[in-house]
Amino acid sequence: MARCNENGVYEPDERFELPMPKKGWRGCPLAEIEIADLGTHWIWAVSYQMMTGNCAGRGSPLTDFDRPWGTSRAPTRDAAIAAATADLRISMMKRGDCRDARAVLAWLDTLRPAQLDLFGAAA
Repeated sequence: MARCNENGVYEPDERFELPMPKKGWRGCPLAEIEIADLGTHWIWAVSYQMMTGNCAGRGSPLTDFDRPWGTSRAPTRDAAIAAATADLRISMMKRGDCRDARAVLAWLDTLRPAQLDLFGAAA
């Protein structure tokens, strides 16, 4: 079970990180997903920092608060990863044809592979 500090920010149980593709980089990762098990549900948070294109970035603490734009709660670990991945994918799609965004999208595919075509070519 995740521990919470006095400000309502939880320590993640798991962290998925895409390091910045720059030798010797000591700053923030290119993209990161954090998840925590609160017992009754899971929570998730995402962050990213583009170093190409328009250098956009975003980060949020791992909290259990509903946000105006939606929730960061999920019933299971897999659902939390899926929701965080979907949220980060939407953000990357808005970045256009940026090298860093393409790298994040490729990384997201390794976390939650696309559903196989069960009735198409394999059938």
